[in-house]
Amino acid sequence: MQQFSAPKLRKGLHFPTNLQPLPALDSH
Repeated sequence: MQQFSAPKLRKGLHFPTNLQPLPALDSH
């Protein structure tokens, strides 16, 4: 989970749910 969420999590932290680049986070 972290392996695939590592890069997306970093972007999500910098950018709020504005770009919603990590929709998987919402699912989890």
